[in-house]
Amino acid sequence: MLDAQPTRTSPRRIGRTIAISLLAALGGCALFSDQKLVPTEHTAVLRSGVWGGVYRGGTVEAVAINGNETGWRLRKDVQVAAGEAVPLFWISLCDGSAIHCNPIAHAELKTTLAPGHSYLAHAKEQGNGTNRFRVWLTDETSGAVVSEAETPN
Repeated sequence: MLDAQPTRTSPRRIGRTIAISLLAALGGCALFSDQKLVPTEHTAVLRSGVWGGVYRGGTVEAVAINGNETGWRLRKDVQVAAGEAVPLFWISLCDGSAIHCNPIAHAELKTTLAPGHSYLAHAKEQGNGTNRFRVWLTDETSGAVVSEAETPN
């Protein structure tokens, strides 16, 4: 019969394991951080927005730029090459949180994006419960409206 002896882990090994676990956890948190994208001298940033109020409201998110999907993780802020762009925005209705949202309308906005600028998406429903929206982009620095459209009927 073999004698079962308890294994002994050195304090040094435990410390190393804890350090590696903490680094892995912190690295994972970076994937879900709320850090804003910053535009560069060659790019602009489109930021998602919110619409509505307490009883009915939701998000306005860019889901495609010039026909290319942004990907589900990239809809909050999207970095885009400066110049002519046609972003497609989904207007989603949320049930009390930004987690449970369903798209109810969409709009394309033809615009020119300046390098080094950030733009914020907005939407306003044209009559409560109609699912028809006015959608517009504002320059985040100046507040100027740079593009607007209405959702198709």
